[in-house]
Amino acid sequence: RAVRSGGQTLDLTVEALAARDGIAPTGTPVFVPGTDWTVRMAAVVVEQDAPTALTLEPVSPNPTRGTARVRVGVPTPGVVTAAVFDVRGRVVATPSDGEQSAGWLDLDLDAGSLAAGVYVVRVQTGTEVATQTMTVVR
Repeated sequence: RAVRSGGQTLDLTVEALAARDGIAPTGTPVFVPGTDWTVRMAAVVVEQDAPTALTLEPVSPNPTRGTARVRVGVPTPGVVTAAVFDVRGRVVATPSDGEQSAGWLDLDLDAGSLAAGVYVVRVQTGTEVATQTMTVVR
């Protein structure tokens, strides 16, 4: 449906958003009682191409108390080593150390056993290295 805001009409239908993004809408329309809205839930799977260089997205959530996630873009198949270092340079976790295919890899970092502080997440593949910081709070 269209939504009127400040005299403007915005087309926020799934069809309009899907057409804008070049995807096919899915889902069953559902009428929302007490309104003139019809909502269609849509699940969209977006394929992402493998990155052209090693990519390490920011740790999320950061700061963290428990499990954090970091997304790694691997440009070519090969050995991917991910390690978490404390401020003294000691390896405190190794969430990945082995052969990976090209594409995106989601790594879960369990910070539950780590002391509060700042840590460095380092990912290496071939000759490329990327780092991000992670803060653990209690």
